[in-house]
Amino acid sequence: MSVVMMKRSVWGAQVAILWGVVMGGTTLLAGCGGAEPTEQEIRQAVDESVTQTNQEIKQRVGSLFNDEMLIKINSLKRLSCINIENNTYQCNVELDITPPQGGNKKETVVLVFIRENGKWQIIK
Repeated sequence: MSVVMMKRSVWGAQVAILWGVVMGGTTLLAGCGGAEPTEQEIRQAVDESVTQTNQEIKQRVGSLFNDEMLIKINSLKRLSCINIENNTYQCNVELDITPPQGGNKKETVVLVFIRENGKWQIIK
């Protein structure tokens, strides 16, 4: 093998290693979950929590259950979030809900979210 060919193959290996480090680093950074939850992700987590709560209400009430007993989310607006721990954010969220007693209730609440397995969940 000539010296020129050896230099090219060494240089090529260095480029390949460098490319792997750069791409691996990009993947690693993307996987860090450093981003706070978006409004859509908050809505999904709140919807899942409300669905679970509604199912618990239905189980407790049994045959007396009707749709007026459901909690309904009419609107949700993400106001702000702060990082309180790794993959954990405390968010101010404006909620407009219809509680089981009826009527609309609009208020700003503080919810804590944790990202597990690529999904945001509310910490109760």
